[in-house]
Amino acid sequence: HASHLVWSPDGTQLAFALTADPLNFNRYAVWIVDRAGKTAQRISPEGERGYFAPVWIGDKRLGALSPNPQGGFDVVSWSLDTKREAQHGVIESADCDWSPDRTKIVYTTPHPTQAGSNLRLFTLKFGNSPYALRASP
Repeated sequence: HASHLVWSPDGTQLAFALTADPLNFNRYAVWIVDRAGKTAQRISPEGERGYFAPVWIGDKRLGALSPNPQGGFDVVSWSLDTKREAQHGVIESADCDWSPDRTKIVYTTPHPTQAGSNLRLFTLKFGNSPYALRASP
């Protein structure tokens, strides 16, 4: 089952999450395929963690979410050149979206005392430290 399909900014590749079990987040993997559909490559590492909801960060980096064993979802990214994974922090919900410039993630959490949801914002910093994530109140 393929899901979360998203074109690269230059339109030459498609990123997607692939799983045999759509109800188990730990079974998802992030892949890319060229525009012709001939060359597919797994980007996320193999193992016991799942990765889903890929997003392009420029032409050479992919971001995604991964279930955190203590709760919430790790925000991770990979360089397509080196295949190195960077971990940026944890958000509480997979109900999220990245800003168009890929510097922020907004997500929802249940309101603790009222019906409805809270919006939370995380900001990715693109400085000398590789993609550090900090919470904004």
